[in-house]
Amino acid sequence: MSGKFYSKRYLLLLPVFCFMFGSLCGLAQEAGSPNVLDKDFVPDSSSVFNTNNPANGFINGPVYHNVIEFTPGLLFRNIFALQYERQVLEGFSLQGSLGMVYGVDRWQQIENPGKGFMSTFFGGSATGGSTVTLGNMLNQGKSNANTAYLGFAVRWYYTGFGFLKSRGYVSDDGYYYTYHEANEYWNSSLGGDNSVYMDFGVRYFANSLAVSNSLSSDGALIQGVPTVQIKSTFYFLNWGYHYETKGKIPTTHNIFIGVGLRYTSYDLFIADPSQQTVSGPVIYNSITSSREHILRPTFQAGYEFGLGF
Repeated sequence: MSGKFYSKRYLLLLPVFCFMFGSLCGLAQEAGSPNVLDKDFVPDSSSVFNTNNPANGFINGPVYHNVIEFTPGLLFRNIFALQYERQVLEGFSLQGSLGMVYGVDRWQQIENPGKGFMSTFFGGSATGGSTVTLGNMLNQGKSNANTAYLGFAVRWYYTGFGFLKSRGYVSDDGYYYTYHEANEYWNSSLGGDNSVYMDFGVRYFANSLAVSNSLSSDGALIQGVPTVQIKSTFYFLNWGYHYETKGKIPTTHNIFIGVGLRYTSYDLFIADPSQQTVSGPVIYNSITSSREHILRPTFQAGYEFGLGF
């Protein structure tokens, strides 16, 4: 009995001896000498065993969990809006936009000239509907009321710049070697945190315009000065680069490009023979209670500035 008791007691002390032996071996290692295993058994950046590999998941979200963002480019379109981004999971955030449209959307004016291929192919005249194209309304109208700008999107963050440098690098920290993901080199050189992101969302905005008559060859003859409502819903998919600064005033910077579909509805006009002038065969167009609808592809690119907290 006593022999068995002592043998079991020695077995219980075996882990303690192993721990002490491993500690002594670690202390005996000369400071500054790299461990061979550290150098030879670092997983490649493209390996499935590398948790920092972008192909293994969505990682490296923003440092700040809350960001208020502003898009200067929207001012060109007579839109002022702020966007709030909230990180809900690592590498995943939700966004909400709120703003005001205070003038004619200049981007839609460029997309929709009064006449020509763009208006003929995408405008109301191509569908056999409105006798006044969307381009005519945008170019002959003046804003007479402020309208809402609303948006919602979801965003996923990837590891930044992993596609520019296929392999990471190993630094000598004196006591041991440390493996770094490729994007960590860019982070340290830029002085902040960066990542690539993709977001999908929807935005709604409208224009309230008082449309007047036009004597231009590209214009439309309109009876009176009616108010038209142009309403657009834009579904988009963006890809961008996200960069953050660390300091007394933390900032975020996003540069993005994207594609999408814009669904636009506007008031329908018809030719009104009763408004023909006495002097000649000139027929004016009158607004109706019906609406015309178009769906068109579109492209966007821009820059977002934000404050993180």
